[in-house]
This record gives sequence, structure tokens and C-alpha cells, in this order.
Amino acid sequence: MAYKELSNIYDGYWLIFSRLYKKFIKSVQLKHNIKMDTILDIGCGTGSLANMLSNGKNIITGLDLSEDMLEKARQKSFHDNNLEFIQGSFTNFNLNKKYDLVLSCHDSLNHISKLEELDLVFKCVKEHLIDKGFFIFDIVNEKFFLNIIKERNEINDYSQEEYINELTYDEGKKVFKSSFVFQDSKDEHEEIPIEYNEIIKHIEKYNFEIVDVFSDFYLNGIVDNAERLFFVLQNK
Repeated sequence: MAYKELSNIYDGYWLIFSRLYKKFIKSVQLKHNIKMDTILDIGCGTGSLANMLSNGKNIITGLDLSEDMLEKARQKSFHDNNLEFIQGSFTNFNLNKKYDLVLSCHDSLNHISKLEELDLVFKCVKEHLIDKGFFIFDIVNEKFFLNIIKERNEINDYSQEEYINELTYDEGKKVFKSSFVFQDSKDEHEEIPIEYNEIIKHIEKYNFEIVDVFSDFYLNGIVDNAERLFFVLQNK
């Protein structure tokens, strides 16, 4: 997972969502009085959200598989000694630290290659949370991928000067692929849908408490047609 070219345009493409996640996390923090002195952001990308959540006093660690993304994260946070970015997979990491809060945003968990890997993610998160610490994350289900393909087909063309973004969803294999085609290269990533019941199984297995579940950034509860779910869990 190089993301060499994608890392150059990533903030222009996703920065607006990082701002939404920041507002969402701050709202959840106020609602549940969540301590945020130490934060681990798994699947941190270029570190935009980590930078937004930094107050100069809290300690934030960002973890991502792409060294290209992490290089951008380090460049934008060179002035903040409390921000650290580490290369690694969220299915297999050991930082020898425990955190008040673990985050996984931008449907990062959907980037697992198979549902069985959710178990590895939950295991790692559990090992890195303090007692009563919080795990906040979002997932998208199959409806999300089907609708985004439908909407893209209706637009018929989605090209920019720098790149063309091609989307496909294999309903048989249940694999969504997003390809960014540049002049001389292509960066692509795959995601799989994760349904509510899959998350519940791992919550029960790893003894988390469900504090809240939302269907949007504005703290609205679950609705039948929800394509994205936001979970707020507490470590027991």
C-alpha cells in the first residue's frame, strides 16, 4: 500500500470529512465526558484529524500502513512534539502503551481484507486501552457501496485534471475497489462491507460496553436505511 500519488491529493479529497469527524468526536466527548489526554488514531492517513484534535498538551499517536501518508502527516505536524506517527497495520500492532481513546475514522476498518481480521483489530485495540477507555469508530455496510456505485453511474464521469477516480463493487466477492489513475501511475485500495451484527459479535467477545451508536455525524440514532454507523464503545 504505497499511495505515493494519492498522498499528494488526499487532503484535498478528504479534508472536509476530517473536519466533520473532529466536530463529531468533540460532541461525543462532551456528551460522555471522555478523557482525551492520550489518543491513538488507527488508519490515520495524512494525520489531519490527529492535528485537529491536538491541543498542544495531549499525546496523540497516529498509525497507518502507508509510509507515503505518514510522511505527509509528519510534515504538517513537525512543530508539535506531542504528535507521533508510526508505520504499521491496525490488525497487528504493539505500541507498549495504553490510551484514553482509540479512534478509527473515515471507515478505515472497512479496509480489512476479510471479516475475520476484525477480530485482530479488536484484540489490538483492547490491549491498548486503559480501563474505562473509549473506542470510537465508524463502518459502512453494503448499502453504502451499492449506492455510491449507483450515484457514480448516474454522474457518468468523475475525472479531475490530476486524476481519474474509478469505482467498482463486486457483489459476489463483496469487494469495493477505488482506483485513482494518474498520468503515469495508479493508486488503488479495496474495502469490504461490514454489517452491524459483525460488530456486535466482536463487542461481546472483547467485553466492550456499547455507550452509543449513531447513523450520522450529528448524533442521530440508528435508522433502518443507515449506510454508515458510528460506534462509541467503552472498555470494561
